[in-house]
Amino acid sequence: MTASSTFKIEYIIQARNLAKLGATNRDIADFFGVSERTINRWVLKYPDFANAVRIGKAAADNRVEASLYQRAVGYSYDCQKVLMVSGKPEVVEFVEHLPPDITACSFWLRNRRPKQWREKQTAEITGQNGAPILARIERVIVGEEHNASGRPISSSEWDNDPVDTEKM
Repeated sequence: MTASSTFKIEYIIQARNLAKLGATNRDIADFFGVSERTINRWVLKYPDFANAVRIGKAAADNRVEASLYQRAVGYSYDCQKVLMVSGKPEVVEFVEHLPPDITACSFWLRNRRPKQWREKQTAEITGQNGAPILARIERVIVGEEHNASGRPISSSEWDNDPVDTEKM
């Protein structure tokens, strides 16, 4: 092990603080002047270091999650503005309101409720009584599907001709 990749106990607090600020393992490695692989080894070898990084990352993730939620639902905050009144600067305090952000709402719901909010909707298509329709399509293509009068069924008759699921 080289001198630059020697673990030091003070790295635990530093790594936690870096992770809390949103640093990745790559960023932490750059800060300590080691490779990302070394950081990964330290995480495996030193449980206190691993916990510190995990706790720091969780804090950063929680902060982002709270901010995303605020953007999704909208929020208000106190604000100050300096205005010129009768030629003199005057500080005016007011409440600024940011309305809900549609993109943040969509992102939040797609991730928190993926079944209800996924972008790609799927629809299952089946034959009568849930029977598979592939067999009927194959019979129509081959010419084995016949209508009530005995002639091969045409595509224009598909909607009017009930499927005999017992043939499937």
